[in-house]
Amino acid sequence: MTPSLSPRDRRALVGGMITVALLAGARPLVSSAARWTMNTREETAALAAELATAQASVQGAAIARDSLVARRLRLATLDTMLFEAATAGLAAAMLAERLSDAAQSSTVQMRNLQLRSDTTRARALVPVQVQASVAGDWPGIARFLSQLESGTKLVAVRELTVSTLAEPSSAAGQRPSVRADVVVEALAKIEPTGLVGR
Repeated sequence: MTPSLSPRDRRALVGGMITVALLAGARPLVSSAARWTMNTREETAALAAELATAQASVQGAAIARDSLVARRLRLATLDTMLFEAATAGLAAAMLAERLSDAAQSSTVQMRNLQLRSDTTRARALVPVQVQASVAGDWPGIARFLSQLESGTKLVAVRELTVSTLAEPSSAAGQRPSVRADVVVEALAKIEPTGLVGR
């Protein structure tokens, strides 16, 4: 014979059974929620890593663009400093004219002009050279060299030999005459189909 339960005990028993049933049924829900949370965290971490990679790529692209712009500006500046001609021989003649102008404005005399250029290979950029002797006084030679280096075109004095010229007929107190043998080099941009440059 089953003992009768009071209404209070019945309620407690029913409440306990419901609680046990809820706990048993909630276990899969809790485990699904935990898996969902873990998956969400993993996806969030993966998305954060992709975002960081994308941001680094954008920053790298900006840096590369800035570097490219700076290089283009430097190249454009250097381009204006090169002799530009249809042939290497014409570019060497332009360099010789540059030496002649510097000698004239420095009141020195230029002699023994020899032009050299590489005509063996067709290239866009070729070195050209001019060898010359200039004679004058020390200040004149100094002005000549200074004008070569301070012009708008990029030139380099590769060789320089200075010697004093003996002039027995020079008057007393006159400064001695000086001779400078120079080899001057420049880089020329060759554009066969274009006009002769500046």
